[in-house]
Amino acid sequence: MGTTGVAWSYCREQKERLEHLKCIKQIYEFLQNEVSYARASLPEICNLLGQRTPLPFSQAFSEIYREINKNNGRSFEEIWEEQMSECTKKLPLKKNEKEILIEFPRSLGFRDGKGQAEGMDRYVRDASHYIKELEDELKSRNKVIMCMGVMGGIMAVIILF
Repeated sequence: MGTTGVAWSYCREQKERLEHLKCIKQIYEFLQNEVSYARASLPEICNLLGQRTPLPFSQAFSEIYREINKNNGRSFEEIWEEQMSECTKKLPLKKNEKEILIEFPRSLGFRDGKGQAEGMDRYVRDASHYIKELEDELKSRNKVIMCMGVMGGIMAVIILF
C-alpha cells in the first residue's frame, strides 16, 4: 500500500503542477486582455486578479495591489518579484516554470499598452509550451508510475514473506 500511495502522490503532484501552469497561462491572458482592450493599469489588474484567481495567486495579487498603494518608493517590479517568489515557493513547479511568473515585469519596461500586451504574449506562449509538454508527459508517465508503485509493493510483500 505504501508504494502505491507514493506513486499516487507523485501523480497527484504532477496534476497539481499542470493545474498551476494552466492558471498562470490564464493570468497572462487576462493581463494581456486588460492592458490591450480595457487600457487598465497593472496595479488595477492586480486588484482584479486578487479577486478572481485561486490561492495562492489571489493572495499574492492582493498584496501587490496593497503594496503599490502604500507609495513607499518600491517599484512595481520589486513588489511583483517579491510576492511571486513567495507565492511560488510551495508550488510543485520547476524552476523555469516559476521564472515565467517571477520575471514578468522585467520585460515590460515603459511601453504603451499595445507594446506591453505584445510583451505578455511571450509568457502566454511559454506557459502553453510547458502545459503541452507536461500533458504529453503525463499521458504515458502516470500509468507507468502507478504500475511501478503496485509492482514495487507486490515485490516487497514477496521479499518480506
